[in-house]
Amino acid sequence: MGGKGSRETVGGIEEELEKLDLAQLRKLVHHLLSHVPDANLTALEWFKGRQERKGGKTSAGSGVIDGELAGEYWDNARPIISKFNEYGGGPNEDEEEAYGWLDKVQQLAEKGDLPSEIRMGLADDVLEEYFPRNSGFDDALMDIVFALCREKDDWIYLIKRLREHPSRWHDKLILEIEKDHLRDDRAYLNLRKKTLQYGLDYWDLAGYYIGKNDMENALKTSEEGILKGEGRIEEMLVFLFEHYAKKKDPGELERIVQTSITRGTDERMMLDRLFRYYKARGDYESAKRAALRACDHIHGGYFEEYRRLKDFLSGSDWKAIENRILQDSKKKDLDGFLDICLSRGEKKTVMKTILRPPKDRWGMPQDCDYDRFARRIGPDFPKEMAEYFWRRASYFISMKGRDSYRAAAAYLSASKDIYLNRLKDPDGWTRRFERLKAGLRNRPAFLDEARGL
Repeated sequence: MGGKGSRETVGGIEEELEKLDLAQLRKLVHHLLSHVPDANLTALEWFKGRQERKGGKTSAGSGVIDGELAGEYWDNARPIISKFNEYGGGPNEDEEEAYGWLDKVQQLAEKGDLPSEIRMGLADDVLEEYFPRNSGFDDALMDIVFALCREKDDWIYLIKRLREHPSRWHDKLILEIEKDHLRDDRAYLNLRKKTLQYGLDYWDLAGYYIGKNDMENALKTSEEGILKGEGRIEEMLVFLFEHYAKKKDPGELERIVQTSITRGTDERMMLDRLFRYYKARGDYESAKRAALRACDHIHGGYFEEYRRLKDFLSGSDWKAIENRILQDSKKKDLDGFLDICLSRGEKKTVMKTILRPPKDRWGMPQDCDYDRFARRIGPDFPKEMAEYFWRRASYFISMKGRDSYRAAAAYLSASKDIYLNRLKDPDGWTRRFERLKAGLRNRPAFLDEARGL
């Protein structure tokens, strides 16, 4: 390092710095801040670190330091966000960089000692990039703006800016501000009641009443919401069900469940709740009725439903429904059907099904984790399962590509294991595998993946 031509000038600079008085040092710093990229950011971070090391504020101007530092971070993020707004997105590395800067702004907005005029000036800058709503950074930008608002006037100003760009989303933000930050019940209720469209709108209003311990209006709003609210109404159905369950009013419970069925939403969940309600009270007939109605709304999980009904229903009632569960599961939930068959000891049915799986309406084999069942019945049907794994390997070979060949090799390995360890037919395996390789001699990627076989 100390050879001829090296640039060990640190000692010289330190000596020269020692000779400067305070005015000259200030002049040097101003020169560096004016001419060196990122010098301003580096200096502000140094002052911020010095403040934190001292455990608090270093001067009355420490808030200005926080504000200027937040501004520097924002200035680094803004060009990226602006370009994303222009083109509707951008490279992943630019996105990650922008989020890195925004995270720093967020931290200062939440914890920094920013003066009011700096906070709201920065909020205005952030809103300029937020309102185009085309960058993909919308949520992060609004989180920063919310963190910058701390006083009543800040929130009022933000409401004004949001109303300049009317939308349902901005109405939602305004409602949040009025309810949670301004605590303006009258303004919240006025806007909330004008914007009741979706189920979650009604639930937001019901939640407000619940928070005020106004159960009468909470129930009234929820009742209206499960009838009129578009989209999700699950929370209101559950709220009403639990209310009437506490009152032990089965008539009202039946009505709430029927509403979910009529609306075609959350039917299975509500019928399950009704079943558990009656079962806990020892009302077998009502519980049975709810359980059987739930069978019309199974969209998966037939094996769990099969076990539940088998455990609960009496012998004659179970026999009356068992075959229906089997047939429905075979059409709608092949995994569940095969699990049911295994529980009944019908391994041969499982074997035949996975070798010739039923087709869906497009003529494709129904989606199912056949491998799981093949391994479970392998000891009972080794020849058939060796064939199953061979067919799976052939499928992946036909797909081509290194990843497909790797999957094919795994299936071939499973087939080989059965040939060698269960069928005790190593010669049969060797002959079949050699024929396969001979037919694929022009696929070096496959031969490479299968070399260990």
